[in-house]
Amino acid sequence: MKDYKIDEFAAAIRANSVPIVLFGAGRYGKIAQYALQQLGISATCFCDSDPLKHGTTFCGLPVISHEGLAAMGPECHVFISCNYIAPVVFAVQAMNFPNLYHCIGLLEAVDFAGSAPTFADGFGQVNILLAEATPTGEQPIIIAVGGISSPSTATLAVAP
Repeated sequence: MKDYKIDEFAAAIRANSVPIVLFGAGRYGKIAQYALQQLGISATCFCDSDPLKHGTTFCGLPVISHEGLAAMGPECHVFISCNYIAPVVFAVQAMNFPNLYHCIGLLEAVDFAGSAPTFADGFGQVNILLAEATPTGEQPIIIAVGGISSPSTATLAVAP
């Protein structure tokens, strides 16, 4: 997989009309598509290993098979947007696609604060403002909404 700086990558993509493929037509793919849209980049399609998804649309984009991806040619950019990273990397590299990326830099570049109407059902978002003195590491947290509280064993990972 290629490392990339999202600002440079986004500018290069906007300057060229190279297809952008999100490999994984599921929750992570939907989040990756949202992140691309926030950066002004339009994905071309989703690719997925599930034959039941081939020929359908997901988030308004067509879903193609591995063979459909191979037919697009190696100049396209493929973002892995699923949790089956190793098999997808193996499959895409076997097709000799040099432009293969993880979604970490993409997701880090987007502010997900506020409403997120395009997220998948079952995906919750909670925005939390922490005090600067909050210690890093696992911290206990209880979230209460409408009189229902999270378990007292819930934790929040606080990064430096």
